[in-house]
Amino acid sequence: MLSELRITQLAVIENLTARFRPGLNVITGETGAGKSLIVSAIDLALGARGSADLVRQGAEEAEIIARFEVQPGTRLDPEAVEDGMLVLRRVLSADGRSRGYVNDRPATLSRMRELGKSLADLHGQHEQQNLLDESIHLDYLDRVAGNGLVLERVRGAFDALVAARAERDAFVASVERGQAERELLQFQLEELDRAELQEGEHDALSAERHRAMHAGRLAEHLEAALRATSEDDPGAVALLARASRSLAQAAALDGTLDGLMRQLDETLVGVEDVARELRHYRDGLDNDPARLEWIENRLELLSRLMRKHHRNEAGLVERREELRAFVTGMEDAPGRFKDLEEAVRENSDAYRASAAELTRARSRAAADFARRVTRELSGLGMAGARFMVAFRSPRSGIELPGLGHLANAQGVEDAVFVLAANKGEKESALSTAASGGELSRTMLALKNVMQSADPVPVVLFDEVDAGIGGLVAEAVGSRLAAIAQKRQVLVVTHLAVIAGRAGHHLRLTKATKKDRTMVGIETLDGKAREEELARMLAGSAGGDAARKTARALLADRERA
Repeated sequence: MLSELRITQLAVIENLTARFRPGLNVITGETGAGKSLIVSAIDLALGARGSADLVRQGAEEAEIIARFEVQPGTRLDPEAVEDGMLVLRRVLSADGRSRGYVNDRPATLSRMRELGKSLADLHGQHEQQNLLDESIHLDYLDRVAGNGLVLERVRGAFDALVAARAERDAFVASVERGQAERELLQFQLEELDRAELQEGEHDALSAERHRAMHAGRLAEHLEAALRATSEDDPGAVALLARASRSLAQAAALDGTLDGLMRQLDETLVGVEDVARELRHYRDGLDNDPARLEWIENRLELLSRLMRKHHRNEAGLVERREELRAFVTGMEDAPGRFKDLEEAVRENSDAYRASAAELTRARSRAAADFARRVTRELSGLGMAGARFMVAFRSPRSGIELPGLGHLANAQGVEDAVFVLAANKGEKESALSTAASGGELSRTMLALKNVMQSADPVPVVLFDEVDAGIGGLVAEAVGSRLAAIAQKRQVLVVTHLAVIAGRAGHHLRLTKATKKDRTMVGIETLDGKAREEELARMLAGSAGGDAARKTARALLADRERA
């Protein structure tokens, strides 16, 4: 429940703290006292868009803090609740910036709105006008019918069907494009196949060409190196062999020279290996003009293919495999299309089955829902009213063969609420059948019927008493009290008969101090509450008769 609301520097409110209790809470006050600002402040704390115009003149920022006591079972992210409390704080700056906090940690407005949906349900004139939006009627019906699981299956089946159709259509489009390009792509594949591409070939051939182009100079240097390392005197091998023999004789006389002798022998072996590799390299040195010409032609071919396909050598190999897969796929197109068509059919059947289940559930729920709302309307002073749920074809979606109308993620029908506000009238859409007061009562009737399906712990009604009075107002007060048996209800009202039903009564006051309007709030009990109800009944002219009626209203609440 909402336990406390603090408002600072918001419009005409400088500093105000309102505390609420479980059950039915009412907020009253004279016209212009700022009752609508209480509703706006709660809405802002729940993530509604704000405006710099709401910041009190002369202040740098406005702040709203809403403290909620969270009971077990509330649909909230457990990480958002600390010690059974959740605190939402909203700051509006005079420069137009806005900041949000959840338990004093920065939060986006979308995060605050997400939490707000599980905390509170606000019903004002705007929400009542939303009732005229026929696109939300189906959601009302599904919520009261408990269709969440089957609706989730329908949405999943619809998404799978749309994906299968998209894959099939994309394949058909690619085949159509591919038919025109097939000859060109086939030629490109054959050209790459003839090239017999091998990764690393370009670099290897470039190195070989460089060696071939400098074969003469290489041979000269190699010969000089071989002469220097030759076994013939004075080659390095011959000299090292002579040194090794002499050192061996010295080591025979002095064993401390054994290490040096081994080092010299290792050096000799190393030089012999170098000489052997040099001869091998020299013998393999190719100075064949025909080989060089072949290399030049091969490198030119590879370079041309890389320029043509805008790929490096490794990319050419990838391109060849891409083309091969495409050409092979074109050859297998009929079989692939058959598989995709079968997938579309299977997903279509699955969607139809889940949508049919949802349609049956909605049809069963619609009659009972309409009957219960009609009964509620009768108790709210609309004894001759008839509320109904009509089904029609969806206005948006996809076509399914044999269905005859559109289908979408919500199923194969839309729901529309229709009403005959008075006995003998024909049912028609709410937008034409209900006046402002009738629309308020219809919203209240829907909320009372849906309270078991809607676990939101806090409900706020603003202007629910618009256009009503007398026995109808008593009925509205009774229904509000009934809703408050299971959740916290906050009501902004002008009617004493509704205010008298509350277990907790708050009154907004307005005064002028130093040429500035100041708004305050107080909790009313006993005599003060009796006087407020009397004022609401008869205005400032109210006397003993109004007080007597006020006492009767409070006595009736105690007996209820």
